[in-house]
Amino acid sequence: MGALLDLPPEAGAWQVEIQSDRFRLHRGQANDLTTFPSTGFSCPEDALSGLVVTLKLVATTKAYLDNPRRPVGPCAITLESGRASIHIPVITDGARLGIRYGEVPILLRRVESLLSGTYGEVVREDGHTSGR
Repeated sequence: MGALLDLPPEAGAWQVEIQSDRFRLHRGQANDLTTFPSTGFSCPEDALSGLVVTLKLVATTKAYLDNPRRPVGPCAITLESGRASIHIPVITDGARLGIRYGEVPILLRRVESLLSGTYGEVVREDGHTSGR
């Protein structure tokens, strides 16, 4: 078992356990985190802003900084009926969800772009933005 990360109230019900090569993500008392074996997880759409806070704090931990890894696979987010399904390589053990540190940058960028309304836009070198 790793160390639990002390999160601010802005993180909402998210909880994080820091491990040497990954972190475990939980949703506290809410019990509304659904995991999909090896392919991702689902949470309430309104929990995404807290996930951003959580991911930014994970990126400041010694374990994260000591493990500069590349992402294993792609990351995509779909929204349906108030839930966000996040498709990203994960390690599942029943209801527990592990995310490798290499996945943090892409996951953070995708969630932030979804919240800012720019998810799926492509910015070319000439500054032109187009939908994707």
